[in-house]
Amino acid sequence: MGSDKARPTNNFATMRKLIILAVTVSLAGAATAQFQVNPQIGVNYQSMTDARPGIEYKADLGWQLGADLRFGDRLYFQPGAFFGRSATVERRSFSDTLRIEGDLVRTNLRMKALIGYRIIDTYQFDLRFS
Repeated sequence: MGSDKARPTNNFATMRKLIILAVTVSLAGAATAQFQVNPQIGVNYQSMTDARPGIEYKADLGWQLGADLRFGDRLYFQPGAFFGRSATVERRSFSDTLRIEGDLVRTNLRMKALIGYRIIDTYQFDLRFS
């Protein structure tokens, strides 16, 4: 009925779980200590090259919105994502009465990933190599 033998404990599995937990907590603490968010917003304007006879271009203002994240201090990893939109109006004239207009709207998503090193680190000036 009852057994005098104690169940063997699995010390290896318990030790492995504790090591994984310690490493995870250490990495999370290091990542939050060296983490920066750089939001960016911008306006862009484009000009088109000389059009052929009978074609007229007009570029409108565009915009860009995004952010990049910087992980690390002196040696860092910097991924980012940017969403933008710009438009161009094109007019084609084939005769005095036939004219075609079209809007070319471009929407883009650009993603980047940089690895860099901060060469100079002063209060007023930083120089980075990416």
